Amino acid sequence: MTVLWIFVSAVLVVLAITTVVDIAQRSYSGWAKAGWITLVVILPLLGSLVYWVVRPTPPGQAERTHLANADLHRTRGEQL
Repeated sequence: MTVLWIFVSAVLVVLAITTVVDIAQRSYSGWAKAGWITLVVILPLLGSLVYWVVRPTPPGQAERTHLANADLHRTRGEQL
């Protein structure tokens, strides 16, 4: 049972750190950053999940992803 708790704790720490790093890299206002980071520090699992569900995609990210997928499919088609 102890190994399970160590694993769950390690996953929560990695999730919280990844979330805080993403919050710091985005161009939120100071209060928004402080609010999100406070939520993630106080409630690591719930705060991280809410952040990743609510956070908007950066402008142009959807288009870049679509173009990258189209390029990948085109490259695979040429290799077959």
